[in-house]
Amino acid sequence: MVHPVNQRLKELRIAKGYSAIGFAHFLGIPPEDWIKIENGWPISHQQVMTVIKKNGVTLDWIYHGDERAAGLSQADIKDALDLARSAVAKRGNQMNTKDVSVTDIGGRTVPALLIVCPKCSNSTFQIFAIGKHQHLQCTQCDESFCDGSCSKGAG
Repeated sequence: MVHPVNQRLKELRIAKGYSAIGFAHFLGIPPEDWIKIENGWPISHQQVMTVIKKNGVTLDWIYHGDERAAGLSQADIKDALDLARSAVAKRGNQMNTKDVSVTDIGGRTVPALLIVCPKCSNSTFQIFAIGKHQHLQCTQCDESFCDGSCSKGAG
């Protein structure tokens, strides 16, 4: 039986859409070593750090399968989507959106909301908190969006 660590690494590779050889090349690990790792051989600390650096996963996720370390919880995802929809609704028809599915760093397919910034047409936003209130902020032009329930307002 393959150790859970090795199984998670294989699942990560599959979620990223790589063949074993392609993933090994992406990581800079000899393909024969990666295939052995997926089949249960121990992975070195240096190789673990390479996987973390190139894939955005955590040590907790690799060694313990901690779902919280692999991405947001389903409740966090729902809250973030609700926040985004609320902020967009306050802006009326000024913003284009689309419901999409994305693969998080743990390899799970999760719902997401694609938002296009009306100012610069960028579609990458960050969520940040001001006090107890959260905002969406465009990562390109810093345009900020919220539901208008705080002093920063709806835009």
